[in-house]
Amino acid sequence: ALVHKNTKHQLSGSFRRSDGATLNSDFKTGKAFYQGVAESDLVDINWQLGYSNQKYGANTFYSAKYDDQYEKNQRILTSVQAKTKGWFTFAPTVYWNRTYDNFQLIKGKPAGENFHMSDVYGANLNAHFSSVIGKTAFGAEFRNAGILSTNLGKPLAKDLYYTHKDNRTNISYYLEHNIILDKFTASLGVMANMNTALDHKYRFYPGVDLSYRPTNNWKLFASWNKALRMPTFTD
Repeated sequence: ALVHKNTKHQLSGSFRRSDGATLNSDFKTGKAFYQGVAESDLVDINWQLGYSNQKYGANTFYSAKYDDQYEKNQRILTSVQAKTKGWFTFAPTVYWNRTYDNFQLIKGKPAGENFHMSDVYGANLNAHFSSVIGKTAFGAEFRNAGILSTNLGKPLAKDLYYTHKDNRTNISYYLEHNIILDKFTASLGVMANMNTALDHKYRFYPGVDLSYRPTNNWKLFASWNKALRMPTFTD
């Protein structure tokens, strides 16, 4: 780590390997990560850059029929975030991730082998403030995910290295309010979400969380939430 006036820099890395305790469970993993921070009276800015490379035996990960499956992954990630100070906090973020994936149904053989390159990038704007009625937060996010693949997605020209592609965009808005009293806490929120992989319509996902402490040793709580999870292209 390096600290100079109002900036901080931190660099870390690791490498792990194993021959595996069972058939085809060996792995090699290398990681490197850098993070920087710049602080001022009005705003803090932090940025990061990461890289990982891993190879591992995927014994029956995806099918019990094949015990010699193998996978290689490389990932690059980067993001920049700013956060203002004061009674009203505003925190914009931009990010980009790229992943290379090579799956081998039978280690070292081309039969059933797949290659993928996926990109995820986006930006989100979050804000919150406190008042006499509690803490209010709201924000929006734009997220795009795309993949080039040898078998996933829509067909491309056959003379290309990647023969398939797909892409989808997710846009969401949220509003949340928290009420914190002496023994009672309530959190109410709602998110509006649109994903082009489904359609171009917004769906609403509300949520309510309530808690009450009759004594310092007991806490009663109840919650109800509606949510949606979109799997990644390679899930």
